[in-house]
Amino acid sequence: MRSEGHPISITKLCRLFGIPRRSFYYKPIQRTPKLNEDRVRRVQEKIEAFPTYGYQRLALLLGMNKKAVQRILRLKGGR
Repeated sequence: MRSEGHPISITKLCRLFGIPRRSFYYKPIQRTPKLNEDRVRRVQEKIEAFPTYGYQRLALLLGMNKKAVQRILRLKGGR
């Protein structure tokens, strides 16, 4: 519209299309997960010792949160 000589504000455009302005300005951020290498090493040692254990039992043995163990296994390709 601007090239045709009809400038219109972002606010009016968003209202016209029925979307919030914050959605117009939103830019997603890709975060890389941070892993504690000591925890990764401990999980890998337990996997080698007990290859049939799942993430819940590994978490119980290690005294860690099961979601943290599951994340380590998913990112490091443990299972």
